[in-house]
Amino acid sequence: MAIMMLIVRNRRAMGELTLSPALTILGWLATLVMAGATAVFFASLI
Repeated sequence: MAIMMLIVRNRRAMGELTLSPALTILGWLATLVMAGATAVFFASLI
């Protein structure tokens, strides 16, 4: 998700279809939630 966020913010890669600042914040928050969920999942395996 983090790499996807970097790509969709890149005007050279996306042209006029880059994310707005509000969607960028929402996207990074979702990325952090998914990273946290992944960490909890792997911690529960131990």
